[in-house]
Amino acid sequence: MTVELKPEHERRIHELLKSGRFHDLDEILDQALATMSCEGSPKKITEGKKTLPQLFAESPFHGLAIDFERFPDSLSRVDL
Repeated sequence: MTVELKPEHERRIHELLKSGRFHDLDEILDQALATMSCEGSPKKITEGKKTLPQLFAESPFHGLAIDFERFPDSLSRVDL
């Protein structure tokens, strides 16, 4: 199989090999493939982090009337 790499990917591979973390290209590919999900669809490693409002807006609980009010503690207060 012949694979063409983007110049930035080739540069990163060379950097990984020079770092000593990997001994050859097969080790790099094994690690990359191991990070993919078992269902066959790769996880996006480059996805940015979401903000808290985005997280809540995309929640499956969005729009439900859930009350998150905390009940008062029922234990007696102890002065130390």
